[in-house]
Amino acid sequence: MRFEEKLVQLRKQRGLSQEELAYQLDVSRQAVSRWETGTVYPDAPHLLKLSKLFDVSIDYLLHDEYRSSDDLPQVQNKVRQIIEKEEKQARSYLIGAYLWAFAGCCFIFSAVMAPYFNPLIYVNIVLDIVLAIRNYQQYKKLKHQK
Repeated sequence: MRFEEKLVQLRKQRGLSQEELAYQLDVSRQAVSRWETGTVYPDAPHLLKLSKLFDVSIDYLLHDEYRSSDDLPQVQNKVRQIIEKEEKQARSYLIGAYLWAFAGCCFIFSAVMAPYFNPLIYVNIVLDIVLAIRNYQQYKKLKHQK
């Protein structure tokens, strides 16, 4: 698919007229019309704006052989790497929350079983609980972002 076809398709998918697109890009309607007919290509700053506006890569816009942004192998690889990294980070936060909670339970048990009052044990218990809650919140935050 050629650049002009992609531009028309993306514009129509967003429900924009040529005039509305021109306004968002700060160009004339005639400029958008020339881009869509293939008479002229937009300059680099406008390509960047189009890329951001339609949430596609500039490679996708310019390469005729790409039918969608998903056709770009480097984009697919990068997306997969980001997803794997986020999942790994989410798992580590969850494991951290469980470990801190377990450590807190161990300290609570030792504090209850201790024949004397040691204030440092209780400080440690509070810190463990706070860290467990924080790790769990980070885990939930990462899961919610997906």
